[in-house]
Amino acid sequence: MELLCRIVLALLWLGTLVGAAVGVSFLVMALGASGAPAQAAGAGLACACVVIPYVVTRAVEGILVGPKQRG
Repeated sequence: MELLCRIVLALLWLGTLVGAAVGVSFLVMALGASGAPAQAAGAGLACACVVIPYVVTRAVEGILVGPKQRG
């Protein structure tokens, strides 16, 4: 069971790294957009690509690892 938890967490962290890379690419593309509304939309999309996978990973990590640390 512990091996399965480690594999799941490793895959989630890998997904978080991929999300960060996608977010950076969206941010670079947004900087080249014409107009502030387009740049703001691109920056918001870039933040979402980074934050959502990170939050999901931390939540699953808290569920899987948390009970082991408590007792």
